[in-house]
Amino acid sequence: MLKEDRTENQRGQILALYTIVYLAIAFLPVLKYSVPYLAQGLICLSYVLLVFLKETRFRIIIILLFVLGLIGGALSFVNGEIVTEVINEPIRVLRCVLPCFILGDLCRCSQKTKLFIWLFLSGLLLFIAINTSLELTKNDMIARLLASGDTNESLTQYRMRNIGGFGFSYAIGITFPLWLRVFFKTNNRFLKIVSLIAAAFIAGYIVLAQYMILFVLCMVSLLLTLVFNSKKVIVTIFCIVAVFVSLLFASSSFRWMAGLDIGSLMQRRLNSIADFFEGKKTLEELTVRFRLYKDAINDFAKHPILGTPLSVAAAESHSWILGVAASTGLVGISCLTGELAVYFKLNRFVYLSNGLDSGLFMISFLMFLFLSVLNPIQYAYEIFIVLFLYIPLTLCLFGKNERIAQEGQGNE
Repeated sequence: MLKEDRTENQRGQILALYTIVYLAIAFLPVLKYSVPYLAQGLICLSYVLLVFLKETRFRIIIILLFVLGLIGGALSFVNGEIVTEVINEPIRVLRCVLPCFILGDLCRCSQKTKLFIWLFLSGLLLFIAINTSLELTKNDMIARLLASGDTNESLTQYRMRNIGGFGFSYAIGITFPLWLRVFFKTNNRFLKIVSLIAAAFIAGYIVLAQYMILFVLCMVSLLLTLVFNSKKVIVTIFCIVAVFVSLLFASSSFRWMAGLDIGSLMQRRLNSIADFFEGKKTLEELTVRFRLYKDAINDFAKHPILGTPLSVAAAESHSWILGVAASTGLVGISCLTGELAVYFKLNRFVYLSNGLDSGLFMISFLMFLFLSVLNPIQYAYEIFIVLFLYIPLTLCLFGKNERIAQEGQGNE
């Protein structure tokens, strides 16, 4: 028995060490842009290979994901991309699902190991968020500039100081409904205070970074959380009425929000949305994004089966989903849908088997899907780590649904 416990502790220590290295490379810009992409991929694939050899139940899933990525890469190559895309795509697909495998192994570890990993990742997120917030007060466009992927000396200096880009910003934005859920569900007064501070900090960060789509998604998640977690009918009625009134007086609502101190860029966008509701602007005049989306859809319509070769519209689409549709057609989008379905099923399995809040899972995953349509997030691995590892790990430690957990233990 002692030998088994010692072996289990050693496995937990090895897992913790690997996870720390993996998370540091994925999140810290100084490492993310210093460690070669191929080395990052090999670090991730080594764990996937271990899961493949150790967990027979995941072998078909890993093979399926690899094949789907390979097909997507082959289509990109056929349509004019460089040959490395054939290998890069399956690596990307497996990198995205890796947090699910790590989470599954962590759930079998001791509370001490889970808490250690959680504290390390929370510290990383807070460290980068504070660095980025301080820089955003000087330059509110810095996160967008870093998202360009340019490697000029000026941007490299920002990265060496661990300033986060758009991928990081969207990653911590997705945690907003998590902290709302912990606030409403926990009976621990200290956790309530911490979760409320975390939610307020994230909301402030989003306003500071002036990410309009993320701002809207967080407001929607706030309303959904209030509706589904409030025990008072009056709160639910109030939220429904508030949404109805906001839609009825959409123009005035957006003008009012634009009058708040939320940054010049967001103020301009809110005023533009108000102009749209007043009929002063079309969708394409509202933001260049809609023109880019339309161009990607047009390219998809030209070659709906295999996609448009060397599609400029796909490259500039500013959308993961529409970019894949334009560049690889129905075959490529079918592969991507298969990948997303596997991600959904694996993560949902972890939630249900550990007695976690499936409502929060649905809200978080819907936010992720909206971001997939509206943003090019396929290589923003921070988002996948937060969605498939950090959020459920936080619930495992601080937000379990005790009733479901007890029922699950009783059925074992």
